[in-house]
Amino acid sequence: MQHCEILPAKIAKLLPLLARLNEQLSIRDQLPQIEVAVGDHVDVLVLRIMQALSPADEQLLRQFADEHQVQFWTQTKGPDTVHPFYPLNAPALTYSMPEFDITMPYAPTEFTQVNSTMNRLMVSRAIRLLALARTSASPTFSVVWATSHCPSRVAGRKCSASRGVPHW
Repeated sequence: MQHCEILPAKIAKLLPLLARLNEQLSIRDQLPQIEVAVGDHVDVLVLRIMQALSPADEQLLRQFADEHQVQFWTQTKGPDTVHPFYPLNAPALTYSMPEFDITMPYAPTEFTQVNSTMNRLMVSRAIRLLALARTSASPTFSVVWATSHCPSRVAGRKCSASRGVPHW
């Protein structure tokens, strides 16, 4: 894959570079996929690896991350094995909804629309269609999200869920 119209331009431009990086890795045949999570302050690439990275692989990934301002995470088995690899001091992965004064933290393997502009438009439209209102006396939203759980904090508010619908 050399190009993708859906991905943000910064990530789309990385596709040929990621292909070259993959060719340099000793585990290239043990890397079935790379997932992308685009946040407000960090872009994360999750490497699904079937074998441990060699020291040379680790160095290549660190150089790529530094040069292209991305964070690598690795996943060796199921979802519980996803961990940050480099850099470890990257900002938290979040996307914001300025229209509603919400910043949503999320993990790189949780579903979110990779195109943040499209995500904001879809959520805004859903809220309008559901006729939800935000008042200064009661900043409560009930929105059905595509994820199977509720992030623990949204814009500084505690979040809980009932029947799959988060309540803030």
